[in-house]
Amino acid sequence: GENAVAGVQAFNAMVVGSEHEEGLRGVMSTQLFGMAPTAPFPAFTVTPADAPELQHAVEEFEHLIEEFDELQNGYGVLIVSQAQANVKRVDAIISWEVEDEETGEVTRTFSGDYTYIHENSEWFE
Repeated sequence: GENAVAGVQAFNAMVVGSEHEEGLRGVMSTQLFGMAPTAPFPAFTVTPADAPELQHAVEEFEHLIEEFDELQNGYGVLIVSQAQANVKRVDAIISWEVEDEETGEVTRTFSGDYTYIHENSEWFE
């Protein structure tokens, strides 16, 4: 809905030109993700309305990040791309803050991984 669109727009505005873009770009430009380091940074969008299973997965991803206490001020992004005719690639990146116990300095950490999903895959909970 409108709240989701506003949230994604606010996230995109927060990311561009910040430590968030630098960190996300760092993960996305590794061989794991394959984004060229100089490529324009992609704008994130809301989950399509015609993808209820994906929406459920996004909500579960969000819930897991919120529930994991060690991910202070954490967030995650899922990037879905077409890998082959019947195969989607799903990249997951998680970011959180870590405080140095001695200095109190807070730094942001980024980590990511990916998987492939064939259109005929069966998923079970």
